[in-house]
Amino acid sequence: MGQFQAHSSSDIDTVVITGSGDLSFINEWEGEIDAGDGHFIVNETQNLAREISDRASTSTIETATLGAGDYDSDYFNIFPPPGTGFNINVTASGSAGSITAGEYIFGTTFIYDAEPGDIFSQESMIYENKGQITADGNDSFLWNVTLTGPYNARITGGRLYTKGLTTSGVENPEPEWKMLGEISLKHGYRKDLNDAYSAWSYYDVSAGAIYKGGVNGSATSDILYTHSLSPITWEINTGLSESDLSTAAKFKTAVVANRIAYIGNVQKDGITYGDAIIKSPVNKFDIFPKSRMIETSVRDGDSIVKLETYADRLLIFKKNKLELLNISQEVEFLEDTFMHKGVSHPAATCKTDFGIAWVNTKGCYLYDGQKVNNLLEKKGRQIINESEWDTFADEPMIGYVPKKRQIIVVDDITTTGDGAIYLYDIVTQSWVKGSAATVFDQPKTNFIIDWDGDLMYAHTNDQGTLVKWADSSHSSTSMVISTKDIDFGNPGQKKTVYKVIVTYQSDNNTTHVQVDYGVNGGTTFPYDFTVPELPAANGWQTAELVPDVQSEASNIKSFRLRFATDSTVPAAFEINDITIVYRLKGIR
Repeated sequence: MGQFQAHSSSDIDTVVITGSGDLSFINEWEGEIDAGDGHFIVNETQNLAREISDRASTSTIETATLGAGDYDSDYFNIFPPPGTGFNINVTASGSAGSITAGEYIFGTTFIYDAEPGDIFSQESMIYENKGQITADGNDSFLWNVTLTGPYNARITGGRLYTKGLTTSGVENPEPEWKMLGEISLKHGYRKDLNDAYSAWSYYDVSAGAIYKGGVNGSATSDILYTHSLSPITWEINTGLSESDLSTAAKFKTAVVANRIAYIGNVQKDGITYGDAIIKSPVNKFDIFPKSRMIETSVRDGDSIVKLETYADRLLIFKKNKLELLNISQEVEFLEDTFMHKGVSHPAATCKTDFGIAWVNTKGCYLYDGQKVNNLLEKKGRQIINESEWDTFADEPMIGYVPKKRQIIVVDDITTTGDGAIYLYDIVTQSWVKGSAATVFDQPKTNFIIDWDGDLMYAHTNDQGTLVKWADSSHSSTSMVISTKDIDFGNPGQKKTVYKVIVTYQSDNNTTHVQVDYGVNGGTTFPYDFTVPELPAANGWQTAELVPDVQSEASNIKSFRLRFATDSTVPAAFEINDITIVYRLKGIR
């Protein structure tokens, strides 16, 4: 739909515009330019505009009245609704061209995010415009474009394409979509990628008429002549295949690596591929053709929950397993599969300075670019046993505190748990447990890191509350600090513990911190010291703790300490170091 010369008649309610020559308002346009669609015409001879109210026939359209006047033989342009696309008007004419005889259709695309030709620009699938024309052989195409702003802020232009049709058994004269021209909303239009842009002609219609297109009004190109079709196709411009039905997809998880977007658990063209990944072309982060689909393990009954990337590896977290995909080259390959190391929801993974960390009901793990480390183990020994972790973890979630290089694991993302946590210090490779209500026992979002490097999450209490993780000390009535079972590097040899030296402070407050101990791997702490409670300390102070009954700390194989409260411990209480004085017993 483009420029035409028409005859018109006017009455008080409507204008009937009848086309002449090759003009035909084809039946396929009926659903596009009827009332309410937003198409409109501009009388460029007298600079007037009106919305189209009806496509009365293949030769007649109607508009609201233009007012009294003679509009016979005036030139009109049909413009699309603002921001919806481009109207093109094409005729086949002359005998100086080399366009093959046959039936031709035409299509347009949007280019967005950057100017046409820029490496960051993206191009949509082709929208096939209604109608077709017949070329008799040795013809040229005469065409022009009309458009109406404003467009979506991402759209910078578009391209025009043509393609031959197979008719009456005759072979398709041009089976691929070939480029007819290129559009830049900013610079203008051109036939070839090497041509300079020609500026748009703008219409600013008279007062009282419909005004379209923002500051510059509606725009049109001059008539352009194409004597032979360009060898440049849509596939060459985009690097995609015409066999793809679309470049759009729905997905549940996504990451960007090596200037490529990877999406997982995909719905494409109405079909869900729970175990598939689609990757975008380089620098084109929302184009996802089916031809770029990756399936590492097909129909294994396990769907993708979360994607993460680290050190040229794509970590594919499924519900029951982790797949490690090497993406260092154009052709990816599956490098390893880790059973029982999947996750149940997206909040169970996070990125750290040291790699990707994640959690499930069986453990907490860190991938450092070379191997998967079980953080519940240290040097081949368990730090937290399976039964304790199984009791703690319901639907655990995980976050990272970059300022302190610490990992936080929350027992449950819903209300099944009680808000307890485990905190892992990556530098010291040690765990600390936080009691119930350390975090809110409410349905929670995943953790995020804000602009200032603080860890945050939201919960549903008070209809959505944003919370920042803070570990500043405060007074508590439920503090318990217990050491591991210490065997002093000689698990089979007996020892005698003579005393424990603790350096601590409490800002001169009464500490209320009781100290006792257990032996030989026991889970209780039945033995006391001669001084059962740490005295108040103004600044750092050293307390020497001697076993109340020396024989209870003699001939033992291992030793554990516990610091606990029976009343409120002050916020200023800190332990700096613990020294144990002992002697190994001879082996008989």
